[in-house]
Amino acid sequence: MSPEVALNRISPMLSPFISSVVRNGKVGLDATNCLRITDLKSGCTSLTPGPNCDRFKLHIPYAGETLKWDIIFNAQYPELPPDFIFGEDAEFLPDPSALHNLASWNPSNPECLLLVVKELVQQYHQFQCSRLRESSRLMFEYQTLLEEPQYGENMEIYTGKKNNWTGEFSARFLLKLPVDFSNIPTYLLKDVNEDPGEDVALLSVSFEDTEATQVYPKLYLSPRIEQGVVEYDAEGFTKLTLLLMWKDFCFLVHIDLPLFFPRDQPTLTFQSVYHFTNSGQLYSQAQKNYPYSPRWDGNEMAKRAKAYFKTFVPQFQEAAFANGKL
Repeated sequence: MSPEVALNRISPMLSPFISSVVRNGKVGLDATNCLRITDLKSGCTSLTPGPNCDRFKLHIPYAGETLKWDIIFNAQYPELPPDFIFGEDAEFLPDPSALHNLASWNPSNPECLLLVVKELVQQYHQFQCSRLRESSRLMFEYQTLLEEPQYGENMEIYTGKKNNWTGEFSARFLLKLPVDFSNIPTYLLKDVNEDPGEDVALLSVSFEDTEATQVYPKLYLSPRIEQGVVEYDAEGFTKLTLLLMWKDFCFLVHIDLPLFFPRDQPTLTFQSVYHFTNSGQLYSQAQKNYPYSPRWDGNEMAKRAKAYFKTFVPQFQEAAFANGKL
């Protein structure tokens, strides 16, 4: 159901609250997915003229899951705050004293519902983190991540998925990767009015048992970032191909991580998208002679590689024009 269709069914006195949620509501790390509502119903009598829907189900993206919470207003008393039912999360009992926007509900503020939802999601995150105590191993993984300042506020945890065979719960960590996207190419859209959303790279790590013996990583890229990534190894994460541009010269960079990375240095292969060799292959040059140290962390490696790209691309472009054929 589109936001416009949903809003046309909402009681006019409640419409500003819901409009703020479905049009501007982005909660959590996954900024590419907005909040949405379904199952619109009315608590009014059949004689009440419409539109009069005052209760609905709110879908909230969280840690790779979709939370489905029921929100119940009273169209006869639109100045009152709503009630919440948390669906399958019956054990989730939020602390009312920490819901400041609910306690001081301001019906003149169109964003008051969105603010309450954000507070509830924060408490839901704390609730999920507390469930990690059932597994010392998963708690260790969580506490280790908390020690990293770039992940402390950029992490969502989801637990409670029971394994049908062992009875153990699995867990998922969703991390917002600290990547600088300031220099990526302009996002090309068929519709110039379309918003590609925030630039973000998310890493989802699923643990299928309490001892973390089975770990499944997945990488999620927002549309503008994904446009610049031609392909990558989604299982081993050892290969990546980027489409880059330097002064109107477009080229590919293939990054191959060796078996004993980070001890061994990755190979960077630059490939023109215009020029061919005599054998009909795209002109390319492989490079391993660039600044590198296995003692650097991942961010430092990426920073140094980016700096090397800028120094090497001019001579690669010159070589492509000199040795390749259009």
